[in-house]
Amino acid sequence: MYKAIAVDVDGTITYREPVLHPEAVRHIIKLSKRIKVMLATGNAFPVAYGLSGYLNARGPLIAENGGVVYYGGNIHIMGDPELPQKALEYLRSIGVQFSESISNKFRLVDRVIMTKSREEVESNISHMRVKLIDSGFALHIVPEGVNKGTGLLKACELLGISPNEVISIGDSMTDFEMLKLSGYSIAMPNSPEKLKDIADFIPSGRGYGPSFVLAIKFIEERLL
Repeated sequence: MYKAIAVDVDGTITYREPVLHPEAVRHIIKLSKRIKVMLATGNAFPVAYGLSGYLNARGPLIAENGGVVYYGGNIHIMGDPELPQKALEYLRSIGVQFSESISNKFRLVDRVIMTKSREEVESNISHMRVKLIDSGFALHIVPEGVNKGTGLLKACELLGISPNEVISIGDSMTDFEMLKLSGYSIAMPNSPEKLKDIADFIPSGRGYGPSFVLAIKFIEERLL
């Protein structure tokens, strides 16, 4: 019996653009009455915290790609939160061209950048115990060893359940570790092939919010 569901945000419950899909929102709120819903997102913690409240997602919150896990009024910082900022400062000092997301002012752990020189960024921070990950919406610098999978493990610890009792849904490689650890994994049709390869189920359609609705209907009929 599954006891929780971990849901990615951008690209999963949105349109192609980062705009929430109304039917996806309605189905999450409905589902939250039957099972604990955990948002698992790359969004900054304050954004994710507010969104989880509006969606009635009462399970632990996994924000900043696993860098922050929140539950029961407690914020758990995963990894060294100083490393991504140090990486940004180093890149700036050696003249690598990039711009920062305004959301960095509110982030507790990871940092978001925009750049045309991804390879240059990766090569220059490879020695700094951080990694660069692409959510499909932005590039995130996160501490080494931090991802949504480690965030999921912490969330399960807080709930007193096993990852095998969790259903996870995502659409990008930032969701890979989370889906791989979960008892049941769902990859959206708009996911890269590597993510689809490890998924237990892929809903029909072109992806995003409409396919998420189909995934939830499948969960309600077959898994709960």
